[in-house]
Amino acid sequence: MQRRRELNPHLVEAFRSAADRHLGIQLRAGQVDAAGHLLNHSLAEMQTGEGKTLTVALAATALSRMLGRRVLVATVNEYLATRDAQWMSAIY
Repeated sequence: MQRRRELNPHLVEAFRSAADRHLGIQLRAGQVDAAGHLLNHSLAEMQTGEGKTLTVALAATALSRMLGRRVLVATVNEYLATRDAQWMSAIY
């Protein structure tokens, strides 16, 4: 199994700052870890209520900035797509 690289501390701080400043949400360690997995081309399994929406928004935004390109985030239905896009608009 491939070992995951640690996230840059500046990126972690940017995640925490974005969540707190723009959404008033305190980022949890599991969300940072899961975002790190996504950015390192791995899957991250999270349970209901563990903050998947914020995790994906942070990882997608970081990836978009790193690549200088748009990133597509897909979800399972129109309701969730609309809700999440509105809720995370400050991050995106």
